[in-house]
Amino acid sequence: MKNHLSEKKQSFFKKKYFFFFILTVVLLLSFSHKTECATFEADYTPWSGYWWSAIRGTLVTGVGYLGHPAPLEKYDYVTSGTYDGPAIRYGMEHLYNSDAELWEGLCFCWSAASVLEEEPVHKGIYKDTVFYVGDKKGLLTAVYHGTLFNSYSTDTPEDFHRLLEDFIAGQKTPIIMDLGDNGESWNYPVFKYDTDYTQEGNIRHYTTTIYHAMDEVPPDFIGTLIRTVTFYYYFVLDENGNITESGWEKGTTPPVNASEPFGTEPLNPDMSYEQVKEIVNTTDDPFEDNNSSENAVSLSSGSYPMIAGDSDYFKVELKKGNRLTVRVTTDEQGDDTELKTYLRTYTPDGQLIQETTGRGEQVFSANDQEGAYVFEISPSKNAEEPVYHLTVLQSLSYRGIYPVYPSGQWCNGLALLIPDRGDAHRAIISLMDKQGFPQKSYNDNSSLRHLSGTIANTFGLSSPSESEYIRIDADLPFTGLQIGVARDSLMSGANFISMNEASSKIVFPRFETMGWIGGWQTLFGMVNMGDQAEEIVRQTYDENGQFLASDTIELSPGQKVEDESLDILNSDAKTMVASAASGRNCLAGYVQFRNGSGGTAFMPLTRERGNEFTVPHIASDDHWWTNITVMNTGEDDSAVTFSAYDSEGNLIGISEQKLKARQNFISNIKEIFSEILNDGIAAMKIVGDGSPLNGILLYGTRDNFQMAGMPLPSSGGAASSLYLPHIACIDAWWNGIGIMNTGNSSTNISLSAFNKKGHLLDVIRKHLNPNQRLSDTIGNLFGDEVSRSARYVKIKSYEGQPLTGVYLIGSNDGSRLMGDMLVTGDL
Repeated sequence: MKNHLSEKKQSFFKKKYFFFFILTVVLLLSFSHKTECATFEADYTPWSGYWWSAIRGTLVTGVGYLGHPAPLEKYDYVTSGTYDGPAIRYGMEHLYNSDAELWEGLCFCWSAASVLEEEPVHKGIYKDTVFYVGDKKGLLTAVYHGTLFNSYSTDTPEDFHRLLEDFIAGQKTPIIMDLGDNGESWNYPVFKYDTDYTQEGNIRHYTTTIYHAMDEVPPDFIGTLIRTVTFYYYFVLDENGNITESGWEKGTTPPVNASEPFGTEPLNPDMSYEQVKEIVNTTDDPFEDNNSSENAVSLSSGSYPMIAGDSDYFKVELKKGNRLTVRVTTDEQGDDTELKTYLRTYTPDGQLIQETTGRGEQVFSANDQEGAYVFEISPSKNAEEPVYHLTVLQSLSYRGIYPVYPSGQWCNGLALLIPDRGDAHRAIISLMDKQGFPQKSYNDNSSLRHLSGTIANTFGLSSPSESEYIRIDADLPFTGLQIGVARDSLMSGANFISMNEASSKIVFPRFETMGWIGGWQTLFGMVNMGDQAEEIVRQTYDENGQFLASDTIELSPGQKVEDESLDILNSDAKTMVASAASGRNCLAGYVQFRNGSGGTAFMPLTRERGNEFTVPHIASDDHWWTNITVMNTGEDDSAVTFSAYDSEGNLIGISEQKLKARQNFISNIKEIFSEILNDGIAAMKIVGDGSPLNGILLYGTRDNFQMAGMPLPSSGGAASSLYLPHIACIDAWWNGIGIMNTGNSSTNISLSAFNKKGHLLDVIRKHLNPNQRLSDTIGNLFGDEVSRSARYVKIKSYEGQPLTGVYLIGSNDGSRLMGDMLVTGDL
């Protein structure tokens, strides 16, 4: 096999064996006594390893091993956070050649590693990545692509015999020999030899058999597969026992050369010997000492790669009503046969709840006993370090989701508000995959009522590529929002969707059809928030509410589906309804619009909200536009009345629109009331004559750089107290609110600003007439000092009048915008 080494490194010779080498030559050439049949062996045996074929490029492609991720991809992932890092790029250029000869590979590098490094014999998990024995041997081979060595000739029998005497018999160390022929290179570590001779006068005929480790083994092979090769040669001696002539006999082909490895300087500049050694020396999993219930490791929601070298014990704290899901599966790169493990779960007092074998999950609730529930994963008797994936999902009393988690260039942040929080109240932030399984989580046991920051930096949740949405669990009712920003102008975000907002039917009231139509793109999706598998029926309708097509999909608990309705959407589809066949309130959905200028509006979609809605704030002037979509979701036609109010709450206009069943109506506010000046309309009410309605509300700038969306606030969802779940009034951001008194009587309202600990900072009082709205920025209402310190605002009607509201968060440079409804105080 080909030796991929630089001439500079091949010419580097050590000097420390020089004196010993000369002494060996003198002893060998004297031949003063007859040598009996003898065996000589190094102090240790090199290990067998795969030769990492160049034509397959196994180190970078995984072909012939476990596929992707290949050993160098794993190395890049744990060192640079990506599978396409510098080590893999070097490997693609230097260690993979689809035009290579069949014999070409890294046998010399493997040989050097097997001589100088201890054999990896255990799997290990390093930075949440499973490294099998073959991965480790592959990395050692790759890091020895740059071996430092001394090279020796084996052309004559004297050279060959002398090297065996020097290294194996004398120094007790193996030596590498190239046993290839016909221009091919086949390097092996030789660690033992037998030698004997017969004497015919002054000629000695030698028979010497060498023992070397083989490389024709699978990458995960452990131990040494040994092959022997016998060499025949003779020495002609003079009367003093000195060699005067030598030669090879019986058709013997001598080794091409021999090499003494003594270190490495990796040719791959982005591979570190020390880093490789750290990976190779990692055995078992990070929790390897948890081999008894007394040493059980506390876990939170997440996915954990594990190795069951012995029994593994874990525990999770549950309070009454909490639910725990424990799932055991095989590693994606592991053996596809049955997983040879047992899963046992125990109550806090040590009583066995259930035992299962192999893959599967257990789900149970803490009904009567609070405390630490223990679960054990143990290997069967014949299992050899089975690798398994453990998934733990801890469901607390209250939960919600934000249904998307954009990756790539997006920076994602969140704000979590638990207004009644005290000590010992838990909150868990989890990144979920598309199938509804947690990937990573952050546990917060503080008494802070408001948490905010970026997902990666503040909460330490670096984003796995599989992450699809965010889930929040808490001991107390909560609300909050997610915000994502990317590049120079992209922004998206909305409130969390709580479990009590899930519905058996989700209405998508507006489509601009998939793809770019008129400069707009529509994205949509839904999540099964329930605990049971659901059959979902989806139906699409045209601009007149006429049925177009339907399909049926299956959603597992927690599973998300996005942009999967392509088969039933066409250019005529304007709305869609998704219904759970079971009738259970399990669905949450979303729709996202993107315009050609970069404006993005994201809207969570939840349960139907009745037939009366409000627009608590209308911005319609030379800079802003406000747009509504109203859909008749009922079975009968409906007359929808739009009532416009000025800034004092006075009725200034009425308009009516007939809507057929399943038909939608889309319009800018100024087009509904064309006779009223743009800036004269402050708020609006929308009332149907019986059929249920649904809709969305959009705000945007005339240049379309900024756009935000939200569900139409329902009058039925109005409450006497509201929350603004997060204040963004620092540096480049502004925060605005619009609040409407939807009641029939005047009311005095208070706006109270709180810091993250829930301490009151300031209170502002305002008066609102019936149907009057308050619209202002937080900075104007509270001033800069309070606005910068405050984290959330509570709005309350002293007289108990119903209020609705919206908020917007935007950048001062006019490039970004997001918003949603103010959250009811009755969480």
